Amino acid sequence: MIKGRAYGYHRIVYYLAYGVDSVGWEIDHINGDPSDNRPENLRLADESQNKWNTGCQKRCKSGLRGIRARFWGASTRWEARYRGKYIGSFATKEEAIAAWEKVVKPHAGEFFLPQ
Repeated sequence: MIKGRAYGYHRIVYYLAYGVDSVGWEIDHINGDPSDNRPENLRLADESQNKWNTGCQKRCKSGLRGIRARFWGASTRWEARYRGKYIGSFATKEEAIAAWEKVVKPHAGEFFLPQ
């Protein structure tokens, strides 16, 4: 608490390290680990940028954002999607990841975190 207001530890560390007030911004953990509050792992981001290096949602069974297994009879195909748009269907998970990263990386810029 500072002057009666609660602040997250990462916000305090960012302010002490860089002297910049983060009000109105989100603090992004570059490596995606919210418990790693070293100053070199923190940067200012808007809401959209901060979401680029998050993991997949709870309902995600593949463990990867934008990648899911599709079962066709006895075989499995890996489907890649970005923002609901179909990228393609691939024989291996690695091919699907590579295609997803190729499409997503230009949009995410410095906030891109590979699968």
